[in-house]
Amino acid sequence: MTEDSFLLAMSSDQTEFTNKYIFSLSTVKISDFEQICLDKQINPASYFVKHLVCTKPTDLGRLTVFNDKLIEKRGGQKFEKLLANEREVRAVLKSLFGLDLDENQND
Repeated sequence: MTEDSFLLAMSSDQTEFTNKYIFSLSTVKISDFEQICLDKQINPASYFVKHLVCTKPTDLGRLTVFNDKLIEKRGGQKFEKLLANEREVRAVLKSLFGLDLDENQND
């Protein structure tokens, strides 16, 4: 870590912290991120390849579909709903996120 870098540590219990990110305020080119973004999309070990993840901020918190769960964080509270099947997941993605993943669509 250099003198002009910052470290973000996180804790779920406010006692034990784990280093999560090291960053600086130095200017970088968007192309510097191409390889790591590609890796997140195609690497079999990637969190985003292993799981279905769709999330967006809302006026009151955040909406997330994670695998077969709809998660809403609102005003410091968390609400979860188990989605029964792929059809329900697709319906939620369409109605709440505007994503139409109709299996009959051509690529």
